Amino acid sequence: VSVRFTAQVVLPLVNGTLIVNNARVASNQSAPIATNNVTSTVASAPSLNIVKSDAPPSAVQAGGSIVYTLVASNTGTANATGVVIVDSIPANTTFVSASDGGGSITSTMVWSGISLPVNTSVTRKFTVTVASPLDNGTVIGNTSYGVTSNEGATASGATVTTTVQSAPILRVTKSAEPPSTVQAGAA
Repeated sequence: VSVRFTAQVVLPLVNGTLIVNNARVASNQSAPIATNNVTSTVASAPSLNIVKSDAPPSAVQAGGSIVYTLVASNTGTANATGVVIVDSIPANTTFVSASDGGGSITSTMVWSGISLPVNTSVTRKFTVTVASPLDNGTVIGNTSYGVTSNEGATASGATVTTTVQSAPILRVTKSAEPPSTVQAGAA
């Protein structure tokens, strides 16, 4: 007689955990017989992902604000510890504020000391002001952002761009000289 079964391993389990399985056969006619142990080693690791969005999503006025939202997640089979999220502050912008204790270090946003259990995510935001004046059509590109963990898992994201909309503000002032009366035919 052959018996097979499948067991689901509980998440998360520390990488290298040993799962030992043994079986015994018993009947009314014989003493129990033990089989040899079968040992399986758990291979688990975090799998990090990061996505980013900007608001407004496509265009901003020169002198306006952009709010960047980063979402880091762990879709792996182990918890991620010591997670650090980094994001460069784009050219032609000035840092204004950040959520959750994020700080600006030499034109880079940093959030550290984050834990990401299996199948969870965290959201971090920061706000910048767009330089003014700035040419219409200038593209603000945020190209360098990512997430790392103590376990060695890393991820980076795709470039997020916002186009600057600007137009010159013109004023026209009209005056006449001499300001009072003018003789007919005079210049």
